[in-house]
Amino acid sequence: MRDAVYVQQVRRYAPSKLVPLVAHLGSTFKAGETRITIDRTTVTPWALADIARVSLVHGNEHRNSPIGLPELLECVESYNELDDPDLAAQKPGAPANLFLRLASEQLVYNLPPMATIARSVAMLTQTTPSNTPRVMRAGWSEDLLGGSVADYVGTGFLLYTACGPNSGLFDLSWLDDENALGLDQYMPLGTIRGIVRTQFMATSEEFKRQNAFQYHPGPYRRFSYNPLLNAPAISEVAERLLIPVAPMIIRKVSPQGIYYAGVGRWGNSFAEDMGDLFEQYVGRQLTLIPNAVVYPEITYGSDGKKTIDWFVILDSVVLLVEVKSVRPTDPVRMATDRSSREMSRMLGKAFHQLNTTSRLLDRGQPELVDIPTSLPRVGLVITMEDFHVVNSPFIRPFYRTDVGIPALVVSITELEWAVTLRRPLDSFLLDLVHDPDSQGWSVRSKFGSEEVKPNSVIEQAWNAHPFSDIQSRRMSSPLEGA
Repeated sequence: MRDAVYVQQVRRYAPSKLVPLVAHLGSTFKAGETRITIDRTTVTPWALADIARVSLVHGNEHRNSPIGLPELLECVESYNELDDPDLAAQKPGAPANLFLRLASEQLVYNLPPMATIARSVAMLTQTTPSNTPRVMRAGWSEDLLGGSVADYVGTGFLLYTACGPNSGLFDLSWLDDENALGLDQYMPLGTIRGIVRTQFMATSEEFKRQNAFQYHPGPYRRFSYNPLLNAPAISEVAERLLIPVAPMIIRKVSPQGIYYAGVGRWGNSFAEDMGDLFEQYVGRQLTLIPNAVVYPEITYGSDGKKTIDWFVILDSVVLLVEVKSVRPTDPVRMATDRSSREMSRMLGKAFHQLNTTSRLLDRGQPELVDIPTSLPRVGLVITMEDFHVVNSPFIRPFYRTDVGIPALVVSITELEWAVTLRRPLDSFLLDLVHDPDSQGWSVRSKFGSEEVKPNSVIEQAWNAHPFSDIQSRRMSSPLEGA
């Protein structure tokens, strides 16, 4: 199936009829579920997200083809059959590029909802910066988001939870009701209304303008930026607000979503403030490791150079941790000719820093006297967003050509999980980097196979957002008709 043929198929149907069907089908996914089968058709949230995007951008209301579940499933099937011209033509590097594209397209839907929602509060309001913020000072979130970070996160959680019982629809006028089923006991209804309207929703025309900003026509169009990440709720297509794919809301309320909003408003000043908070947040997570001794970066030499960001001394290994508040850019997500250069720019320096610090330890740099030199070392590059499949032998040469100490790229999602392991983290990491059967595997690959305990930092942050005591199974009844 060629992309142009698939787009024409989706365009047969009026958006006002197709997108509500997408939202209804999308609302049937359970939390954490990434595929369901209907009439032998595999349905995924990324397929539904693209069908909604194509309909909103390329469709029009003059189309009168009848549409129901069978027709939507035909669109899904066509999406599933989209080809990869580079792979078919056996172009050099095609398998690695395909892995990059598919991982960026699909694995974003595997984010753990609770941790992702809570992380914004934990990092942006419960973590102390090491430097005086340039723009993230008192009142910054009210100015940018329309309320506190907790209000913003809580509003997103409300929309996310309302999707299931309401078939992906949300009635904004419901928030004009002064009682609103008691929601005003959690946060002011005016704040909820304002945040929904300014942060989460877009009209179809606004959606088209956002799509045009990074549009990539051609066979890899589907891997390009989908504006549902920024505006997961669509207005003026149906009588009520449409939420085609609920997990897009999770990404919107994550630190990544807030990062893009802040950079759009304040530029690099916001990025620097958030990078500082992210580095300190990583330190908070590292202190959760049982029996760990954690040291921050060390200044050395007459010219005041700095080591990696964190040292973690465990029983049988020393972890050298470098923090990079980076995220996959468009060339990386789409695996363009610039992907290797981009990954080298974002990650290459981190590995150089790890190896430089390791050599300082080997030569006995006096300022590093508290760091043991008799233990093996493992390097961790911690990123704010997942660089999926980045540790695989296919992708590793894109950004690292030296050998150096054993090292992994680890996302903050993976770190939040790893620090809660019930077995020693040093044992886990040494197995991961030295086991021949695990070469190129990520920390995420071990999710579900290890026993873990709760993450106290995440729990504290979760309890700080307004609707934290309302569980999804209890919200299906009170939010009926929302």
